[in-house]
Amino acid sequence: MIPQIAYALENKPRTPVIWLHGLECTCCTESFIRSAHPLAKDAILSLISLDYDDTIMAAAGQQPSRRWRM
Repeated sequence: MIPQIAYALENKPRTPVIWLHGLECTCCTESFIRSAHPLAKDAILSLISLDYDDTIMAAAGQQPSRRWRM
């Protein structure tokens, strides 16, 4: 079973995530960034595909919203 889990983790595509902020003040993002397990960098770079998050993405203006409307 362990080899199958390892294979799935190594070969499975990362889950795409679009993080939309509703009526909150980015505290959810701050809590996520400050987490210790998993580290935010490990989650973003290895576990998920963070396609959109207006708080931590480099793009600004209409550039980011064009990305997820395609």
